[in-house]
Amino acid sequence: MSRFDINKFMMFVDGTTEALNEFCNDREGFVARWVGVAEGSVRPLPDGGSLSAEEQAALVGLDVGALYEMGAHPYILLHFARAVEVDFNGIAFPEFDRAYKEAVTPHGYPNFAT
Repeated sequence: MSRFDINKFMMFVDGTTEALNEFCNDREGFVARWVGVAEGSVRPLPDGGSLSAEEQAALVGLDVGALYEMGAHPYILLHFARAVEVDFNGIAFPEFDRAYKEAVTPHGYPNFAT
């Protein structure tokens, strides 16, 4: 697991409207392309990153609870999930906020140790 690659992915998607739209319209394809760019590359990667099957599934399914538990940075995760759910999918912010809190609360305070 790489917190760096998860966070990098979320920041990339939330970084431009084009990336957000591409991810939201084809989550599995976008994640597969992201991982494919990293294969055979040497760090620092210009794009892409290594993601485990579990990480890929959590990103595709927008499983914020799992991503939070894996060590995704809470601030980056919140903005990534908000961009997908509120900005792209049109979910009302109060509904999103409630669901987000319910998903992350069982996992307690994040562990920022490296």
